[in-house]
Amino acid sequence: LPTAIYLNATVYGDYEGKILVLGRINPFASQKSFDITGSVKSLSFAQYQAFMNPSPLPITEGTLQLKIKALCHDNQADIHHQVRLERLRFSPGELPEVQAPLVFGMKREAIIRFFNERGAPADTFEFDFRVSGDLDDPNFNLLSVANENLQQAIREQLTAQMRAVEEKAAQVVG
Repeated sequence: LPTAIYLNATVYGDYEGKILVLGRINPFASQKSFDITGSVKSLSFAQYQAFMNPSPLPITEGTLQLKIKALCHDNQADIHHQVRLERLRFSPGELPEVQAPLVFGMKREAIIRFFNERGAPADTFEFDFRVSGDLDDPNFNLLSVANENLQQAIREQLTAQMRAVEEKAAQVVG
């Protein structure tokens, strides 16, 4: 029997965030089946960093706006994410430069300067990514694929925006 899901929450802190999850799922079916829509509005990154994977760049400020549409029929999952990050800022962290890993395939300093020195209206960073796969496949790991696709979407968006900044700078100098 399909079960309805409804969650509506307010998250208090630096900003008053909202979380809404609606949908249906059949947890007892042999083949997974669900249709879930979720949204997050104004969730503060800095306050909830302890719940995230460790990062070489600690987040000092920023909010998350997120929309997710998750569909699954006969164990075939398709999850679309729309992400909007606002006022995202980072600190250099504790690692010496020699030990510092690349972040999204780029040097930490470039990422820190890109986000910390941006001004309005360029304070918004938006991207979409999709995760699709067979939940029966033992090699398919939903979280790993989501992480890889998220990293790729951010890398592509960062590269495009950094290229645009370089082109503007070249026009000013030239």
